[in-house]
Amino acid sequence: MKMNSYCDLDTSDRENTVKLEKMSNKENDSLMENLYEKYLDLGYNKDQVNNIAAQFLKDDLPNEDGEILKRKARYSDYFVEPYENNQIAKISNNGAYPPDLSLMVKARKDGANYIRSLLLP
Repeated sequence: MKMNSYCDLDTSDRENTVKLEKMSNKENDSLMENLYEKYLDLGYNKDQVNNIAAQFLKDDLPNEDGEILKRKARYSDYFVEPYENNQIAKISNNGAYPPDLSLMVKARKDGANYIRSLLLP
């Protein structure tokens, strides 16, 4: 079944999509260019999106001593990077930098469903 938008998904599919994106954030740099507010397109309201985003910490502005503090992410933030830097990403993935799965989506026919089948149990 081909879906035109997140709005075509029922509630359980929307929840699975959120879980899938959380898992694939560790393997897909292109997801970092997305805002949490895109969950509004899934049918969530602003409070629900804020609750999803609040599960992650973002760097905030430096305090008076120059220390960068952490804060909970908000719906208007970009997705949080799963790794602090490239070296930690490589260590977490047996020495290989995580692939950009958006390229696989573009390269394969029905690529999004292919990636989904690999990531979901």
